[in-house]
Amino acid sequence: MKKVLEILGRLDRAGQETFVMNIFRHIDRKRFDLYFSVNTDYVGAYEAEILSAGGKIFHNPYAVTLKNLRLYLRAFRKFLREEGPFDAVHCHVYSFGGFLLRAAYKEGVPVRIMHSHTAYDGQKNSPMRRIYAAYARRLIDRYATKKVACGKDAYEAFFKEPCPEKGAILPNGIELSRFGGKDTGTGKEIKKELKVSDGQDIFVSVARFCEVKNHEKILSVFKEYLRAFNPRAVLLLVGDGERRKYIEESAKREGLGENVIFAGLRGDVDKLLAAAEVFLMPSKFEGLPVSLIEAQAAGVRCVVSDRVTDEADMGLGLFYRLPLEASDEIWAETCARANAVSPPAFSKRKRGIERRGYSVENAVKRAEELYDGKS
Repeated sequence: MKKVLEILGRLDRAGQETFVMNIFRHIDRKRFDLYFSVNTDYVGAYEAEILSAGGKIFHNPYAVTLKNLRLYLRAFRKFLREEGPFDAVHCHVYSFGGFLLRAAYKEGVPVRIMHSHTAYDGQKNSPMRRIYAAYARRLIDRYATKKVACGKDAYEAFFKEPCPEKGAILPNGIELSRFGGKDTGTGKEIKKELKVSDGQDIFVSVARFCEVKNHEKILSVFKEYLRAFNPRAVLLLVGDGERRKYIEESAKREGLGENVIFAGLRGDVDKLLAAAEVFLMPSKFEGLPVSLIEAQAAGVRCVVSDRVTDEADMGLGLFYRLPLEASDEIWAETCARANAVSPPAFSKRKRGIERRGYSVENAVKRAEELYDGKS
């Protein structure tokens, strides 16, 4: 059995963590034993599931700072020695990943994978941060045996090189069977739970509360939709994060308190999507979001910013891409136009996403090939 270490910042319900959990749930456990390393002592939402399934999680006791770098890497290498030998490490953290791959190399790990989940290139960082990132990227170039990404844009933005035609994409595969609820009546059950009637359009966002997810734009677009199209609409904000309290206060200041539901972290996003009409994602940058693929699988019309790659369009007629700088009026009008479109049946949605390679089965097959050292 091969030992594989997944390296993440934390294990909360967010895009890259959800991707890794889908791999963990479906990988061949007779051939692969997955371990997890996280850069914080914070206990994430997925940890109980991992531990109950017999997985192991290493919480590095040192914060990820330049001051603690030597101590952090020493603790990481100690873990590799004590729990190893490992056959592969799969790194999902960014510029710091180069140091971790070098540590894995020094501990004799033969397969060292660097994985980009974002198309953000870091150009707006401070000069010192850019110098640090450039050095860390050189470490990645030297010590990664394989570089992969969720999509072409994410590969080229992070690795600063053309994306190879073959072998560089590890798709954000999802469990498609979970997303047929709109066709089976699950959506109506959720609406009852949320005390929302059929005449109330449900907008949804599934995202961490951080600056790049641009919740301010979500609120302003939704406010315009209430004014121009449906004053009874409801906005469902799923997720948590450092800016949640600020956004809660912003919603109250804008007079949206009765129309906005802060749902927190949820393990039933598939059911919530079944009840939704419009999925909003005015992000300032993205890779290829798992939540956006899930929303289309669920039959939700998706209105997104042009900072979201068009690779995320699953070809189902549910994808509407707008300039981030477009007015709230244009965004709200597009939401209304999208809402008038009937989604295709689940069988068609499932086939379309499978054809593009975004099933969990395809993602697991590709991950197993990487862990076996195949290109």
